[in-house]
Amino acid sequence: MRADSDQEAALMKAVSDLGVGRRYDAILWDFDGVIARTERLHIAAWQRAVRHAQLEFPDDAFDTAATEDDRELISRVIGSEGIELHASQVLAWCSAKQAILVELLRLTPPIYEGVAATMRSLADSGYRQAIVTSTWRAN
Repeated sequence: MRADSDQEAALMKAVSDLGVGRRYDAILWDFDGVIARTERLHIAAWQRAVRHAQLEFPDDAFDTAATEDDRELISRVIGSEGIELHASQVLAWCSAKQAILVELLRLTPPIYEGVAATMRSLADSGYRQAIVTSTWRAN
């Protein structure tokens, strides 16, 4: 079974679990990994950011990019080369990665199949919805 099919089945189950007669004030959605498949885009954004700076790291250096805080990740990766970054440098790296990520999201929005229809169905049923995330607001 494909991952998209699994995701769609989970979404449909979540909707059915709302149940007849049960009412919630709102439904909160996480973005990364729930609404959209973004892991590869986070990794690609970091790889492009370091390549742009003419630095090279192993392919797996950014494997935790979708789950690790950007500031911690770049500090760890650059730190593995014996380089300590100042806070302003960390912010600059994170901003560069975020700019690349935003562009990648615009070019190829990785929304899981069934998410938009499910959200529309919930809205049509009167449910308020919000996206909650720990990612940067620009995303």
